[in-house]
Formats: sequence, C-alpha cells, structure tokens
Amino acid sequence: AHLPFYRNIDYAAFKRQAGGGQRVVLANAALEMFSGSLGKPVFVLHTDQASWKKPLTDMPARRVGRANIHIAPSTAVETLLSDTPSLKGRVRSTEGLAIDAPPPKSRRERLIPYLSKRKALRNPGRFNITVSGGGLGLNTAWMTEAILNNPRIKKGTVIHAVAGRGKNLEKLKQLERQTAGGRVQVRAYGFAPLRAMMDQADLNVLRPHGTSITEARSAGKPFLMYLPPNARGMDVNNAKAVSKAFGTPIVTSSTLGKM
Repeated sequence: AHLPFYRNIDYAAFKRQAGGGQRVVLANAALEMFSGSLGKPVFVLHTDQASWKKPLTDMPARRVGRANIHIAPSTAVETLLSDTPSLKGRVRSTEGLAIDAPPPKSRRERLIPYLSKRKALRNPGRFNITVSGGGLGLNTAWMTEAILNNPRIKKGTVIHAVAGRGKNLEKLKQLERQTAGGRVQVRAYGFAPLRAMMDQADLNVLRPHGTSITEARSAGKPFLMYLPPNARGMDVNNAKAVSKAFGTPIVTSSTLGKM
C-alpha cells in the first residue's frame, strides 16, 4: 500500500547521499525495503505508536543480513515483535521519539512570520485549543465543527485549526469568518509550526497519527485523540495503544460535542 507513495523517489540520489561512512536513519519503516542496495546497516524509525499489522520488515531484514536496528515507541514494541519475529534483538524502545524542544518564550516573536502575520498565536486570558490532523490536515473541519457545536464550550475560547497541506483550509477559513467576533472564534491556518502551537495551547485535539501523538506528548499539554466514523485502522491502533499506556482519552464527533 505504501509503494505508490515512494514511486517518485530518486533512488540514485538516495544511494549517493547515504554512501560512505555516514549513518542512515530511515524516517519511515516502509523505506527499509529499499535499503538493501546501500550495503550497510541502517536505523529504521517507527513513528507510529502501534505496530503496523503487516510484517514489512521481514524481506529487507533478510536482504541486509538482519543487521538493521529499529527504533520504536515503547507502546509499539510488543506488537512489533509479535508481528515481525525477525526483529527480535534489533528493536530499541523509547518513551517518545526525539522532537526538538519548542523555542524559548523570549523568542516567540520569531514565529510571527509563519503564523499568517497574526500578532500572536495565543490569546492571553482566553482558552486556546489547537486542532490538527497531521500533514494533510485530515478531519480538522469535522473536529472544529464538533467543538463549536458543544453548548458547554467556554466563552472566549479560540480554536486554532491547522489544515496542513490538505484541502480543509477553505472550510476552516469559512468557519473563521462565521465566528469572527463571536463567543467562540476559529482561526484557520495552512501549513504552520504545529509543534510550537501545541506548546502554547491549553488543549490539543488531534487525529492520532504517530508523529502528531509524539508532538502532543512532548508539549506536555492535555490532548484528545479524535477518531472519525471512517477512521483508518492505523489511527485506531495508535489511539488504542496510547490510551492503554497513558490513559489519554479517545473522542468522536458526538463526544466532542458533549464533553
């Protein structure tokens, strides 16, 4: 299923850049199937909080002499080893994947050019919610509308909705126009510094993709994991793994509209 996504990779350039004595870290486990031509071990980073349900790593593990080291969140290790026995002894776990710390508060002004020229991301004295759906901004409009429809939402709340590179931006801009000057306001963003936005929020609501969960946990702020009716299996697995390990709530449109 992941092969079409990597169809346009320049593999010759990839091999040149990964040559010599450099260590190679693959940012997606699916890329390991292309690592055999490098002729040396690599590090494979698993960003999802739950194991993929298909043993994609079995074939390349044999091809490179079973030498690759896999780095995975602690929530994924048990299922990862169960699904892919060839990884035994080659998995290193961590409580959370490495993510840069947010800029110090004194440098917050450096973010301004990236925030649609707004004076500030956060509205002092108000309750700020950041809504996100990964790089594609999946389901951000659904999440935002569900929060807006909650009759118990606090007056003065500002919902910072991030569309990413997806197709939700126009819908979010429409919600921004509709709520301008209202008791609850929406602010729409395209591709934005989500890591810093999560750090400044009082609450983060997100689609439970692996990297988004890691960013939210690193921010140290309360967060909710939203599963739509058509949620992908990987998102469901990620949400269940994190909820089981850390007690983080899983929500739907109906629960977001009532809690």
